[in-house]
Amino acid sequence: MRSPVRALSIAAIALFPVLAAAETLSLERCLELASRRNLSLMLMEERVAAASAEIDAARAAAWPVLHVSSGVSRVSELARLDLGRLTGRPGGIDIGVRDTYDFAAAVSMPVFTGFRTRNEIRAAGERRMQALGETALLRDAVLHGVHRLYRTLEGNLHEQEALASSVRRIDSHLQLARRLLRQGQASVYDTLEVSGRLLETKTALARLVRRFRATAAELAALVDLPAVDSIETTGDVEAALDLAPLDEH
Repeated sequence: MRSPVRALSIAAIALFPVLAAAETLSLERCLELASRRNLSLMLMEERVAAASAEIDAARAAAWPVLHVSSGVSRVSELARLDLGRLTGRPGGIDIGVRDTYDFAAAVSMPVFTGFRTRNEIRAAGERRMQALGETALLRDAVLHGVHRLYRTLEGNLHEQEALASSVRRIDSHLQLARRLLRQGQASVYDTLEVSGRLLETKTALARLVRRFRATAAELAALVDLPAVDSIETTGDVEAALDLAPLDEH
């Protein structure tokens, strides 16, 4: 039998990405995420780091270089000189060295390279400055894009709230028209007119929802998140919008 604690743990792990993606994002949070996690910016920063490494490598070519080598060799079997006939005693001595060690060190330094090293350092520095400039331009473009998309989403939410309020008001008017129709105080045309207005408003609201999802996907790509589900909005929608009477819609 599966443990309920284990089942809850598995469910929590499975839902964690969804919960993380459901964070309500502010404009400051989106700008911070874009500055740290945008893939294009990260690639440009890697270019800046590579250009800095090229400068260090070009400068290192002007300094002395120390070359060190070592080795060891071993002879498994040496020639042996038998001295038994000369000394009258058994035994002998080995001829040669069994282990040989080699060690060598050398220092090399370029004397004159025809200003090649200086030009390489200068070229690497120019590439680094170019990478820094392109990174700054890209960062401004990314942050501007985040700001534009966020404000677009914010305006979309205000429009959705306004249309949702209109749907509620038109639906209330439709219910009233139907009651008046049953009582003989209104015509079928009045009910159809209100129904058509309600359908148009709901269709416009559905278009706004689809547009919100598409814009949110663009924003999620800039800030490197799985999805952007909700954002913080500023201002009061009902106070900012002065809705006209229902008869004028």
